[in-house]
Amino acid sequence: MSKPPDSTPIPFTHRKPVIYGITVASAISAESVCAPFDLAKTRLQIQGEVANKLDQKLVSAPKRGMLKTVWGIATEEGIHKLYQGFSAIICRQSIYGGTRVTLYRTFKEDVLKYSRTEKVPLHIGLGCALVSGAIGQFLATPADSCRVRIQMEGKRKLLGLEPRVTNLRSAFMSSWAQGGITGLYKGATPAIVRGALVTSGDIGGYDVVKKFLINTWGVPDNTNLHIVTSLCSGLIASVIGAPADVVMTRTFNQRYSETGQSLVYAGAWDTVKKSIKNEGILSLYKGFIPLYVKCGPWALLFWVAYEEIERMLGGTGW
Repeated sequence: MSKPPDSTPIPFTHRKPVIYGITVASAISAESVCAPFDLAKTRLQIQGEVANKLDQKLVSAPKRGMLKTVWGIATEEGIHKLYQGFSAIICRQSIYGGTRVTLYRTFKEDVLKYSRTEKVPLHIGLGCALVSGAIGQFLATPADSCRVRIQMEGKRKLLGLEPRVTNLRSAFMSSWAQGGITGLYKGATPAIVRGALVTSGDIGGYDVVKKFLINTWGVPDNTNLHIVTSLCSGLIASVIGAPADVVMTRTFNQRYSETGQSLVYAGAWDTVKKSIKNEGILSLYKGFIPLYVKCGPWALLFWVAYEEIERMLGGTGW
C-alpha cells in the first residue's frame, strides 16, 4: 500500500528551523562586510534634518557625501566605529532576517502550494514577501530602533552633544523607560512599511527574477545567475524602500520626553510632511547611494552565501 502524500519525509534543507538558521548565518555574513555603509546611510538620512530643532549642532553640521562620511567616521571617531551598532544589527537580523525568509517559504510553498522550482507569478511573489517582511520587521522593530540610536552616538559625541545610549543594552533600557513595550515600538509604522517593501524587492524580486530566467530563458542555475539576480533584487529593494527607510530612521532617532512623548514628529506621516516641506521631495531619498551600496552588495553576499550553504547541506539551492 502506497504512503499518503503527506507522509513523504521533508528534505533536511526544507525544514523551517534549517531555513531560519541558513538565513541568519547568510545575513550576518553579509552584514559583516556591509555594516559601514549601513552606518553611513543612517548618518546621511539624518543630515540636514531641518525639523529637528532640538539638535541644531547635528542638523547644521557640514554636509558630507557617502565616501566623506565613511572616511570621517574612520578618521575622527576611530576605524572600529565603522561597526558601531553591529550588536544591534546582529540582533535585528537574527529576528527579521530569519523570520521573513521562513515565512515567505511557508506562505508560498505550504499555504499556496507552489513548489520550489515552479515559476511564481509576480503578484504572488511580491505579495508573500510583503506580508513576510511586515511581520519580520514588526518583531525586529525594537532592535532596529536601538541600531539607529547607537549609530548616531558617535556623531553626537563628536559635536559635543549629550550622550543618549552607549550600547545595545542601554539603548533597549532607554526605549523601555519611555513607555515599556510602547516605547520599544515607537516608529514601528514606517519600520514595518519599510520592512515589507524591502522584502518584496529583495526576496520576492530574487525569487521571481531567478525563476523567470531559469524557466523562460533556460539560464543555468549557477553562481553567475545568483550574482545577476541578487544585484537586481538589491536595486529593486533600494528604490522602493528608500523613502520608508528615511522616515523610519528619522522617527527612531528623534528625541522623546521623559514620559515618552515625541518631541519632533507626531508620527510617520508627520515625518513625511515635515521632511518634504523643509527639504524637498528628494529628502526621502537621502542616503540612497549608500543604501544601494549596502543593499546591492548585501544582497549579492547574502544570496550567494544562502545558495552555497544550502547546497553544502545537501539541498538544491533557492
